[in-house]
Amino acid sequence: VNKIPTHEKFLLVCNHRSKFDNFVITQKYGKLDIAFIMKKENGKIPVAKRLMPGLCYLSVDRDDKLQSLEAFKRAAWLIENNITSVGVFPEGTRQETDQLGEFHEGVFNIAIHTKAPIVVTAIKNTYSVHKRWPWLPTKVRYDIIDVIPYEEYQDMPAKALSEHIRNMMQEHIS
Repeated sequence: VNKIPTHEKFLLVCNHRSKFDNFVITQKYGKLDIAFIMKKENGKIPVAKRLMPGLCYLSVDRDDKLQSLEAFKRAAWLIENNITSVGVFPEGTRQETDQLGEFHEGVFNIAIHTKAPIVVTAIKNTYSVHKRWPWLPTKVRYDIIDVIPYEEYQDMPAKALSEHIRNMMQEHIS
């Protein structure tokens, strides 16, 4: 956690293994504010429906590119106005294996637009949480791989940045 920028908001990227990923990440950082971008269907989950508005979670309709763009603009606004950091799962959906899915490069435009640092993280074993919760604890591994300042990616287009970060994450989880 000591690598995390404390003087500025950032874009946090992580692989996606289960519906518990964002809760594990939020628990790890304690009082550090992170709003996650998520699919709109998550808003139908009763517990999530009550919590998400207060946590500044941003909903994305995967079938509506214009609405997704608006959500990304709102995410950038949250970072630029020092309201909260934003967390994304660039795979866009949970993966059943430890292999990464393809990344959606558009989420990296949030960092490029805001010039925010990118906190690259990886999570393992959250897919086991739902099988054991609430009766048995589950050992989950969550690592901060790197923090990339804007100066290191300023000349990279979103596609190249996406590929670079995906390679970092895949090497870490393999």
